[in-house]
Amino acid sequence: MGQSKERNSNEKSGFLKKLIIVLAVAIVVVFAVFYVIYYRFSYQADKLAKETARIYAFGDGGEMADMIAPGYVKKFEDSSKVLSVSDIQDIYINKFRAYTDEQVGDIDTIECKVTDIQAVSNIEDVQQQFADNGVKGVSQYRSVEADWIVTGKDGGEVTVHVQECMLKCDDGWYVDYVRMPDEIDSMSTPVDSGDADSEETTEAETTE
Repeated sequence: MGQSKERNSNEKSGFLKKLIIVLAVAIVVVFAVFYVIYYRFSYQADKLAKETARIYAFGDGGEMADMIAPGYVKKFEDSSKVLSVSDIQDIYINKFRAYTDEQVGDIDTIECKVTDIQAVSNIEDVQQQFADNGVKGVSQYRSVEADWIVTGKDGGEVTVHVQECMLKCDDGWYVDYVRMPDEIDSMSTPVDSGDADSEETTEAETTE
């Protein structure tokens, strides 16, 4: 009788150990899947969005040009007779800083809060368009909505809502374009922005 109870106890103990192991493995798998999905879908987009905000606040057109696919930069600059990609990015950055200067003065800090990330639904349909613009092997495309919270050195604060699109191509992850609110886009700069407005971008349809 005592041996039977001991055997039952050992069987229950063994079952509990197996159950704990199975649950532990399941938890590890869930976390691994979550990490892979986050890294594939969100991590690079979030990273690029934050770096773009930093450059707009404290960097220059050269830094921003480095965030754009090399194939596009080469194709554009081979055909452009006036402005380089760096020059064009300086125009966009200067518009942003002119706006924030009016609102809060000199920038002290900028915080990028990503509010939404969407993936395209028709990447295969636009791959050739990207390739025609020098960007080969586009396999992923993200549309990111973000709030840039800018704080001035005097303590003032303004929030700028930005849409940024980015892509993964053979060369890595790069920015396609940054869309500012109309009140910033419409601001004039010392350089005629006619050439900047002619910059080609390929927008893909995003999923809901």
